[in-house]
Amino acid sequence: MVGESGTSRNQNVHHYYKCVNNKKRRGCTKKAVKKVWIENIVIDETAKLLQDDKFIFNVTEAAYALQQEENVSLPKLQQELSDVEQGIKNLVDAIQQGLFSKSTKSRLDELEAEKEKLELAIVREEISHPFLTREKIRFWLLKFRMLDLSLLDHKKRLVDSFVNSVHVFDDRLVITFNYKDGSKTVMLKDIQDKLGSDLMALLPPKKQMKSGQAK
Repeated sequence: MVGESGTSRNQNVHHYYKCVNNKKRRGCTKKAVKKVWIENIVIDETAKLLQDDKFIFNVTEAAYALQQEENVSLPKLQQELSDVEQGIKNLVDAIQQGLFSKSTKSRLDELEAEKEKLELAIVREEISHPFLTREKIRFWLLKFRMLDLSLLDHKKRLVDSFVNSVHVFDDRLVITFNYKDGSKTVMLKDIQDKLGSDLMALLPPKKQMKSGQAK
């Protein structure tokens, strides 16, 4: 669905979402829906989700685990460093037991140089892909509870961060969130009393229709 606006006879401008196929007369019969109420429903449901401590915990754990799955380079470098350090320890133990030769000293120098390279590579990897603790992830999520949802930019931050898509049906909305198996179905009949006439007044005015940009 894309944004569309229309001016009524009393010159008030109204904003809607309308199916592209409906606009192009390609067989879709889905009615246009008011921009204000559909966006308010999505904002309200997303904000309620963030008040759920269980949701915060689950997302924190999922995000923390995902970091470890995505960064395959760092664990590999850390394992290589561990192997090199063990090799250095073995050589030092051998030298302390009197098993010293030019080849032993040469190999120890090689391992020390390799250790230095690996330590530098690990630092660079950690800088380019910072690893967030559970506490930092949770702190970031809880900050969304403090948003002022009367402000447009705060609403955008909320939606951009958590909402993947919204599917609009004549009797319900299905909101899909940005986490695994995360969706919420909102039956319009359940919120009709709250929305009143705004819910039922779905059709845009036919006078002076102007196409808007997709939202």
